[in-house]
Amino acid sequence: MSKPRPLVSVIVPARDASVYLTRAVSSALAQTYHRLEVIVVSDDSEDYRGQLRRAGLAEPRLRFASTPRPGSGLAHARNIGLSLARGCIIASLSATGVFYPTRLEQLVPRVLAHGAASDNVRIVENATHRVIGTARPLNCRHAVWSTLDYGSMAAPVSLVAHRALMADGWDERIGWLSELVTNMRVIERSDGVQMLMQPLHVMYATARPPGSRPDHVRRMAGDCWRCTELARHGALSCDDTTRDALIAILAQQLALYRFFADSDAPTFEDFLVRRGMLSHPRCQASDATTTPPPTPDVHRAA
Repeated sequence: MSKPRPLVSVIVPARDASVYLTRAVSSALAQTYHRLEVIVVSDDSEDYRGQLRRAGLAEPRLRFASTPRPGSGLAHARNIGLSLARGCIIASLSATGVFYPTRLEQLVPRVLAHGAASDNVRIVENATHRVIGTARPLNCRHAVWSTLDYGSMAAPVSLVAHRALMADGWDERIGWLSELVTNMRVIERSDGVQMLMQPLHVMYATARPPGSRPDHVRRMAGDCWRCTELARHGALSCDDTTRDALIAILAQQLALYRFFADSDAPTFEDFLVRRGMLSHPRCQASDATTTPPPTPDVHRAA
């Protein structure tokens, strides 16, 4: 008799997500790996259960929760999802992101063998669906990555990990950097993350008009400064190698955001392509399996 497959908990924090959430949740429920639950955590008091039901997404694998007050933050919403998760394997999905259908099928065996796994990410401009690039070239070899390897990536790459490696959850003190710090802790505690170079998930980038960039950069800089201070004072529950790598990454990120503020690139990710820090689609080998998935009619759920 075969051993039952482990349950995967996919945590989806949602704030101002009405336009995109149906697309994200649809991609999670469409996984070829069927033994999963999807936990949608509202951080804005929206009735996402009703929205998804109207879009035809109502099934036992969907669960819902909310933060105590709107605007509690991405990390807090994810931690609520983690506290409710019944699975021994945890995956996080942005409300604006998409999983390719075989993502969990390909990554779960590697998580069971090594503790954590991930894949390349395809970056797409949200309004036009223009492919901007991937975090790493498609012709790179699959590899076991250390925290230093992971930290060298300019674009965020989402991990799938064993729950035991995520005991600290997401740090709620450092804003958008909570995922970076959590992932580096997971890699530190695992046998090294198994990285597949085939993109199995999509990150959608949003164009930022030049006039909005100074405020955006100030927010990013504030999170970088707080995270750097916490790392220097040993308050991030990581070893010295991870701490030093993180401090260097934060300094680089801060410099990049400041340069982006004065650039004419439509998105931060386009800016990274111009600097050679993301792989441009024209520089990659053709791969029909990694074209962006079709976008569901999200207007049905509005």
